Amino acid sequence: ITGSLSKRSRFQANASIALGHLELGRDEFTRINPFELEQVEFSQQVINFSHTYGASQAKGQFISRLRVDNLDYTNNDALTRDSSRLILRPSIAFSYRLSGDTRAFVSAALQQVDRAAEGRDRTDIDLNVGASWEITGRTGGSASFGVGQSSFDGSGDATDFVAEVGFFYEPRSFSRFDFDFERSFFNNGSGTATEAAIIDSLRVAWRYDWSSRAYHTANLNFERIDRECPDFGDQTANLRIEFGVQVRRWIALGIGVNSEQRQNDSCTGIAVESSIPEYDQQQAFAFVNLSL
Repeated sequence: ITGSLSKRSRFQANASIALGHLELGRDEFTRINPFELEQVEFSQQVINFSHTYGASQAKGQFISRLRVDNLDYTNNDALTRDSSRLILRPSIAFSYRLSGDTRAFVSAALQQVDRAAEGRDRTDIDLNVGASWEITGRTGGSASFGVGQSSFDGSGDATDFVAEVGFFYEPRSFSRFDFDFERSFFNNGSGTATEAAIIDSLRVAWRYDWSSRAYHTANLNFERIDRECPDFGDQTANLRIEFGVQVRRWIALGIGVNSEQRQNDSCTGIAVESSIPEYDQQQAFAFVNLSL
């Protein structure tokens, strides 16, 4: 939903609900499954809201955002007990237009991670400075750098460098490259002992439109999660290629392949092979996209 309360006041809101399952041996607390239980099912609800005060061409703008992310595990209590969590993330930012297509900004975010288990709640604070730009119609992006601190109920505080960088390049109107890098505190893990985990992710994507109806995309993703022992860190590489055809305005069909590989760090005195399985996976798939 996008709307305007006035010339200077604009808002955006969206919500999503996901029902699915985790694959045993691959997710944070299902890697060790001594009881050989079935796949873990989950229900996730996400709400995003943002408000911008300041005309679209004004030099100064204030932006406020709120994200609500609730994740519940609905079966296998032996594995998922006390692992559900609720994340509330309000943030504010002030941006200043330096030129027609370039803005500098400062931002602050407060994130509360509320877990079902006692002593595992966490509060994060991020302070960032950055800029967004669009030098030409074919290239642009944004970058922010700062410092983040996490305060844990069950252990000490952690402070680290955080960053988010993204830019795109369109050599032709029918070809586009996207590059994204992010470094932040890891929020998805629910079974780690320390919770002090940092995630670095890099994504390179290419979309090529063969015609007004046919296209292909290629995505290359690298992800590293740095955890403190006795928890294991890991590195994951993923390559995904898909081909699609827009049959009608509201329906697209396609096929693709996906290859993923994970390797693990080690902790002194602990055998990785017996604790966290590495894996190498290849998939072929077909999809249908419907648009209203």
